[in-house]
Amino acid sequence: MTEESNLQDDALDLLRILNAAICDHVKSALKSNKLKTFYLAEQLVTIEGFTYDEKGPRYTQSSHESVIRTDWRPAASQLFPDIKQLAVYPDTEVFLQRTFQHEHTESLLEQFTSQSLISQLEASGNNNAEEQEKQALLLIRDLKKEPSPAIATVFLSGLTLESDKIQLDESTSIRQTTTADLLRKDVESDIKNMLPLPSAVMVTSCMARNGVVGSLHGESKRHIRLLGIYRVMSIKQEYREEAVVTTRSGNRAYTPYTRNLRAWKTHYMTKDEEPALFYFLAHFRIPPSLAEGSRQDQFSTAYDRYQEAIMESGIAERRIANAIMGIEALLSNNSIEIKFRVGYRAAKLLRFCGLNALDQRALLSNAYDVRSKYAHGDFLAERDINKYVRLFGSLDQFAYLVVDCLRKLFIICSQISLGKDELLGQLDDAMIAPESSEKINQLIKPLIPLINFTTGLSGSFLNDQHY
Repeated sequence: MTEESNLQDDALDLLRILNAAICDHVKSALKSNKLKTFYLAEQLVTIEGFTYDEKGPRYTQSSHESVIRTDWRPAASQLFPDIKQLAVYPDTEVFLQRTFQHEHTESLLEQFTSQSLISQLEASGNNNAEEQEKQALLLIRDLKKEPSPAIATVFLSGLTLESDKIQLDESTSIRQTTTADLLRKDVESDIKNMLPLPSAVMVTSCMARNGVVGSLHGESKRHIRLLGIYRVMSIKQEYREEAVVTTRSGNRAYTPYTRNLRAWKTHYMTKDEEPALFYFLAHFRIPPSLAEGSRQDQFSTAYDRYQEAIMESGIAERRIANAIMGIEALLSNNSIEIKFRVGYRAAKLLRFCGLNALDQRALLSNAYDVRSKYAHGDFLAERDINKYVRLFGSLDQFAYLVVDCLRKLFIICSQISLGKDELLGQLDDAMIAPESSEKINQLIKPLIPLINFTTGLSGSFLNDQHY
């Protein structure tokens, strides 16, 4: 064994002795009946009839019962000075300081001692050796300044799962909502009651130094963004809880501001489509301009319009208008004949992916008409609504098809190895130059698996050919 290992074993032995001394002192104090305690009233919630399916979690009823819990923190504070007077306490502090030379040895040991007191008071003086050993090892890890496990639990709307759990990568998974998620005490009830039931839960873990969990934010946001591009789904974070396993800090929860919008489109992730999801996660590259603080370009503009289309509440015309603006950001470089140029370019690109070019052009032509009326403060006449219902089934389905068209074009344009001007030039040349058409075709072929044409929207989707 190395000298470092020997020193760590000696430190563990001292912490075990300290824990045993704390246990004896707690037993004596409990017998004296002179400890200061508070009593807290808590609401014990019981949920009945919980189910989870493609529509998300539901339950038939919940019941609430008030229970009284003893708060042992005042008693721990009362006993703490006595523990510091025990001979083993200063001996342990001096040894830990000399061995690990951590600038916060004193406060770390105080926190460890307070936690040990509370734990043993809650256990009526019975020493939980396994838990105390775990806390001792945790203290030593903190003294050695080793990274600490950190976990972010993100409660989502807009996505439901057939599988109980899907492992997205080594650090992140998504799972079905459980009854325990609805009974969490780390989010204030008055806030939680304002939010919809989370339809899925994302869990991201990492190793954090000094309690810094910035990478958790980034990984959670990245996966939510990827899922939203993978399919048209109104996926968003409702609230999140973070936990860093250190001696000095326990769980901490926070709820960001939310406008409490219900999901427009909730996507049901089946087991059969999971391979397509894994392929997408492994091969799709998020454009750098989507990062916070980056300079805006056609991709960030298109993505912002896509997000507004799938998240904003309101009428179908608004979603269609946002989607058209996003498509224009990708496929327009001037305002000359913009309806014709954008419609042609979009249809050409999507034809290379196996879609009916005439249908795609007709879809966008109709969408442009809607956008024009909406932008000028006009509303759809009844004859217009009847036309779009006849063509697409409903206004909502019409909006979905236009938004999904933006999603597919965003994937193509952001992943193809051509700059915007070169891509648009090649598309325009493809009208008369077969070699330009073939070049784009070869560049798009590897991207086809990312587009997800397994949704049943490929081929012809129009119900009437007279458009």
